[in-house]
Amino acid sequence: MIKRGLFVVLISLLIISGCSKQNINTGVSIGNNVVINGFSFNPNELSVKIGDTITWENQDSAVHTVVSNGLFESEVLNKGEKFSFTFDKAGEYNYNCGIHPSMRGKIIVG
Repeated sequence: MIKRGLFVVLISLLIISGCSKQNINTGVSIGNNVVINGFSFNPNELSVKIGDTITWENQDSAVHTVVSNGLFESEVLNKGEKFSFTFDKAGEYNYNCGIHPSMRGKIIVG
């Protein structure tokens, strides 16, 4: 009986620790991650420090790209695939999906 209770507690802790990195209601990761879902970038604006790496993950059923003209361009991202870029200069960087140009986001580096 004690083993079963301990097992339940451990599983609960694992679930809770996983929830601390992701908002279950929206699927939006926190930190330096951008989730692509529902034909949008979530969050669509993110503030980071110089030297931070941003990772975009496609969780959408459609393919997408991440493009900031003249700075970076990802390959086509299928569901579950990721693209990362390190920002080494301060500024505001607009980006979009090259396939769906109405999908837009911004990274603010300071």
